[in-house]
Amino acid sequence: MKKLIFIVVFTFLPFSASLLAADYSAPDTDPRGIREEMLNPPTDRYWEVLRTIPCASPGSNNAWVGSAWANDELILCKNIAGSTSHPQFLRINPQTGAILATVNFPFTGYIVGCTFDGTNLWVVQWSPVNVVHRLNLAGVELSSFSPNVGRYSARSVAWDGTDLLIGCNHSANNTKLVKFTTTGTVLQTWSTDSVVGWYMDSDMNLAEPPGVNYYVADNISNSIKRLSIGTTITIVTEGGIPGINELAEGLACSVEGLWANGAYAILGVIWELSYGYIGPPLFLHVTLTPVNPPIVIPAQGGSCQFNVSTFNQGPLQGPYWIWTRDKYPDGSYTNPLLGPVQINPPLGVNITRLRLQNVPASLPAGVHTYLGYANVLVNYPAYDSSFFTWTKSATTDGGSWMTDASSTDELFPGEVPPPFLKRGGGDNSLVTASPNPFNPTATIRFELRATSFVSLKIYDTTGRLVSTLVDGWREAGTHEVFFDGTDLASGLYLYNLNAGNQTFTGKMTLLK
Repeated sequence: MKKLIFIVVFTFLPFSASLLAADYSAPDTDPRGIREEMLNPPTDRYWEVLRTIPCASPGSNNAWVGSAWANDELILCKNIAGSTSHPQFLRINPQTGAILATVNFPFTGYIVGCTFDGTNLWVVQWSPVNVVHRLNLAGVELSSFSPNVGRYSARSVAWDGTDLLIGCNHSANNTKLVKFTTTGTVLQTWSTDSVVGWYMDSDMNLAEPPGVNYYVADNISNSIKRLSIGTTITIVTEGGIPGINELAEGLACSVEGLWANGAYAILGVIWELSYGYIGPPLFLHVTLTPVNPPIVIPAQGGSCQFNVSTFNQGPLQGPYWIWTRDKYPDGSYTNPLLGPVQINPPLGVNITRLRLQNVPASLPAGVHTYLGYANVLVNYPAYDSSFFTWTKSATTDGGSWMTDASSTDELFPGEVPPPFLKRGGGDNSLVTASPNPFNPTATIRFELRATSFVSLKIYDTTGRLVSTLVDGWREAGTHEVFFDGTDLASGLYLYNLNAGNQTFTGKMTLLK
């Protein structure tokens, strides 16, 4: 029988699962970084508090409003009392709640919703004028438009990967959702009178398959609603922040969970809530077993082999998703490494495949935890998980960027092969950046063979993450992503794109 060799590249996406707020007791956790009780969850786990971080009061007559998830930081917006005051946004460390920077918006008045498109912030100003602004993370306005919503007032805003979904209010239970291009052209309008009482903020979890990944804070029902967007808009589920009666004014979707903040921080915290589970309970179990443990990787890098076993105990066939990622010694996590791949295993059969994990020299020294997950959706927390540990003896700067992470030979039953990047362009490359050199903007172009989870990040030569341009599902076809280097120094930058199980890295030069 053939063995499946799987070579994967580590990408660097810090995320900590620590629970730090003094007024919230940490639940029991296991080395997998998830709650033990989540291994066999009921289906109704929406809005469960995963953790909290501290949040100060906004001050007398001020209010915390919209929020967004940007480059692994939480963005929290603040209205300052007085029509001539400048609202602000705060960049917050989601591990500790520490304020990393406070930035004034370049206009006065009041704002409501906020979202992040992978490069820039979009914020809705509702008073004294109703305007949608695009700004960089330094607070510099790049563009704006007045939303054409008639007698309605634009309030919430969410980025769907290409366009803007803007929630609009007229009166209680008289609302609509409008899809706009980034220049303000109306693409589609839905009536949401019986669905949303009053839009306050919204966001989309682009790590989930489209359709049921739209979240909104409803001021009338004092709840958070998960909506399904199709020909019409329907409620999948709704709930509130457990145990309190403070309206969620801001919503931000990270891969791990839904961040929610109240207007006045009555309890002094921001919540991270569970996305919950969709559909009937499905019982796919995953087990990772290292080959020839203990595994010690030398400073110059190497690889480790492990077996992935799945068992579908029923009652349904599937399909399911499986994936792996690495937890660094400091508690941060990588993006998915193996997969995510969709499989359709037969009932009652244990299936095992051999995999090979590449370990670059640049990974940090210490004990790493390698985790495997299984779920009906590509989302955390997983239905089931497994792990093993390995050790990196030391760290060197000699780690090179790998350009291929393809999977070959024998597949899991029903496994969908990875959606490889297609070659194209004048130089027949997988990914192109033009112009190159650039000043100060460039367009990165790539083409997918099939729908895939895509991550596109920009790094400087020290390995520091400069910008996350794409972090979610993309359809098959050609994609162009805009990168703005206005606030960056001249020099060499690396663009790192992951699509399915394939990775590509290229260089581009900023000349000012």
